[in-house]
Amino acid sequence: MRHGKITMREVIGVADRLGGEEGVKRLLASCRPIADDLEEPKYAGETLGRWEAILNLTQKFGTDVLDRWLAGELEPTFVGVVRAFFDQHGRFIPRSITASHTDPNRDFSLAPPNGGWEKYDLVQLNLSARVARLASFVPSDAGLILPTAEEVCGFLARCEAIRVRVRDDKTVANILNGPNLPTFLPKFRVGDLGTFVELLVTIVKRSYEAQFPGRTFYNHRVGDLVGKVSVVEASRFQQVISEMAHNHVSGLDFLTPFQGFSIPADHEAVALLPEEFILSGLDTFINWALYPDILLPHSKTPGYDLAAFFWGSSLSSLCGEAGGGDAGFGGGDLSANDDCSAGLFLSR
Repeated sequence: MRHGKITMREVIGVADRLGGEEGVKRLLASCRPIADDLEEPKYAGETLGRWEAILNLTQKFGTDVLDRWLAGELEPTFVGVVRAFFDQHGRFIPRSITASHTDPNRDFSLAPPNGGWEKYDLVQLNLSARVARLASFVPSDAGLILPTAEEVCGFLARCEAIRVRVRDDKTVANILNGPNLPTFLPKFRVGDLGTFVELLVTIVKRSYEAQFPGRTFYNHRVGDLVGKVSVVEASRFQQVISEMAHNHVSGLDFLTPFQGFSIPADHEAVALLPEEFILSGLDTFINWALYPDILLPHSKTPGYDLAAFFWGSSLSSLCGEAGGGDAGFGGGDLSANDDCSAGLFLSR
């Protein structure tokens, strides 16, 4: 190799004195051509930046390993790198998200159960009792078919199997570090989605106000939902609604994987995830009714974006949150808020 003993320091020093990249280009353009008998240098098109990046990768092995590799004493083996979708908090990593998003405000969070979110015992939630409690708030003429205690036990077994599968998949395992709860959708043939949302908000209101006497759950969209709520195609939630017509749909809900994301960013993110991940919609209302003590106890819990739905137009969505001693449900724009998150529903 020609000039094989010139160091990177010397190369950079010469380039700096010539005026950097532009100076080097001007000098080469003004000089006579290289002699025809001079061999073209290897890797002539590679930049100093790429060489530095390559050398940076080797630094993790240490100088001794690099020297032995160059001497032919060692040979590298390359394996594919697993890129996780979620960070250590269970939040989606927005590597390629172009829509608006901001850092999460972790002052707004959910207290983990005994054992932490990743490995807590689902039995401690006493889901059967919660479903029985929820049943007492359902209007008698609603037509909702709720699960039996035996079916709830089956739901919990299903959710535990989901957790095992997720834990074994390194690309998504970190999502278990964030808030997650078992849930279900009732057996019900949904007609107008806004009408059904009105019913669910009524159930949530009764549940919340029974849990917290003296507080109020406000429906800021009362009378303004019928005919106005639609499913976002990118959310994948329509398949859940279709299945509800025939069966209960049980699964695991992840409550804050997109904290700080705008609604369009939620839609971008779910498109990158395996197809079984679905943006939360109707399941969020069921969660509020099942777990008001966990999800809506005070104003430092996060807001919950219903990114699976548009309200009125594709410029508005729906959300709910606790605050000021009360809680409520309403609609808003699609902007990113550091205290709010859409959820993910995983039923298989």
